[in-house]
Amino acid sequence: MFYFNVRNGAIYTPDGEGSTHSDLLTALQDVREMARDMAIDDLRQGVRISDSVIEVTDGDGLNVGCLRVRDILEGDLLPAA
Repeated sequence: MFYFNVRNGAIYTPDGEGSTHSDLLTALQDVREMARDMAIDDLRQGVRISDSVIEVTDGDGLNVGCLRVRDILEGDLLPAA
């Protein structure tokens, strides 16, 4: 189970449902798709691409990765700190 929590400055939106994935790699692929969709929404609305960060946690609540939405343009996924 993985959770995709979104942080935009002081606003934190936890993923209350989570998603089941066979492994971390498939979860991270979904994070990229989520960030891409968020960036596309911003572009369609004619606003600056979001600085929001999608934080990925596992079923134990451990941070396993994160991706800033604007970084999807470069496609880099940051490892957990």
